Amino acid sequence: MIAVSPVPFNTTFSGRDAYCANTYSKSILRVCAEELAQHPEVDYCPSFEMVTSGGADVYGEDNIHVVDAVVERVVETMLRAYFHDE
Repeated sequence: MIAVSPVPFNTTFSGRDAYCANTYSKSILRVCAEELAQHPEVDYCPSFEMVTSGGADVYGEDNIHVVDAVVERVVETMLRAYFHDE
């Protein structure tokens, strides 16, 4: 399984605006993940999309850390998808 972290960064060494640099880097990672997921032994878990499509309420006051309820929902989804009771 491969995933892209939905946690943004708030600063960059490039000197570019952190918001723009974050969007660019997450886009590149998402393209790479999609390419890797073309292999049958690799599965893409859409945690990035699950979080970022949730609006402003998914992040804490710092606008960086994902709130616990959303993290729990993502983890539960991953557990259901990849771990099954025998």
